Amino acid sequence: MPIAYLSPEPIYLPQRQPVVEPTTGAIHVTWFKFLQELVHRGHWTTLAFLAANFTASPSMTWVLTEADQVTLSYTIAGKTMTVAFTLENTSVGGVVSSALRIALPPGRVATRAMASPVRIRDNGTWTTGEASVVADGTYITIQRTDGANFTLSTNATDVRGQLTLEVAR
Repeated sequence: MPIAYLSPEPIYLPQRQPVVEPTTGAIHVTWFKFLQELVHRGHWTTLAFLAANFTASPSMTWVLTEADQVTLSYTIAGKTMTVAFTLENTSVGGVVSSALRIALPPGRVATRAMASPVRIRDNGTWTTGEASVVADGTYITIQRTDGANFTLSTNATDVRGQLTLEVAR
């Protein structure tokens, strides 16, 4: 019996015993979640601009406008999520610190510490940096590789990169 069409030919999957929910009596086919992931694997979701997605630590501010968010997208395959970001002409204010933060997509929590290199333009000067998450984290931390504080700037800070991490289902 065909249960999914991803091409002109049907895909046949092994039959498994249905799961009956004890409280509602609903029947769930165990392959349904697998099929959802198979169909959506590789599809990117763009996050709508929300200023609250961008913060800094502890007394520093990171200010973006909608135009500054060139890319903020993610894709999920199983427990693996990749977040891609290109944030241009952003502003840094307040008391200087070493970390900018990007919120993970709503409802997503990192399950282990992960890191990836990124490109940073700090007040007009290009440098390298790192994007990282901690276990149980809900945001990506952006820091300069040299550990220096970010420089206060107006429309002169860019962050470009992507981070692949494990998330809880």
